[in-house]
Amino acid sequence: MLDDERRSVLRNELACDDGEWWRGAAWAFQQSMGLVWYYRETNPGMSMLGPILHRAAQLKS
Repeated sequence: MLDDERRSVLRNELACDDGEWWRGAAWAFQQSMGLVWYYRETNPGMSMLGPILHRAAQLKS
């Protein structure tokens, strides 16, 4: 996962506006939460990855 400085570099290189950046954050959140319920019974390890990804995707910039 990227630290604040590298995340800022990525955002600048992508040249995305605030709306695009936050849509990406929302998509990452939705995907991470989907892992929790979708894989709960069939792949518990993957299910536990959801909350970890959610914490890692806390985008500040």
